[in-house]
Amino acid sequence: MAKALPQALNACQLRSRLSNIDITGEKTARGYRYSKQITVKTPWISYNEIMQPAFESLMTCANNCYDRLNFVVNAP
Repeated sequence: MAKALPQALNACQLRSRLSNIDITGEKTARGYRYSKQITVKTPWISYNEIMQPAFESLMTCANNCYDRLNFVVNAP
């Protein structure tokens, strides 16, 4: 049997010059509902940009945000 989450997980808002990531949650009659929106601001990221600490920091924050939304649901 699936367990209801006791509270909403924290929302995430990440901003950079490369992309924006928004994850929001709301409580509904059936539990919590989450939505994710990713806005890509640039179609191409160079190797030099990927190797910068700012990009690594953005990816770490994004992964931490997504990891909080990975939970197991047991179907009946």
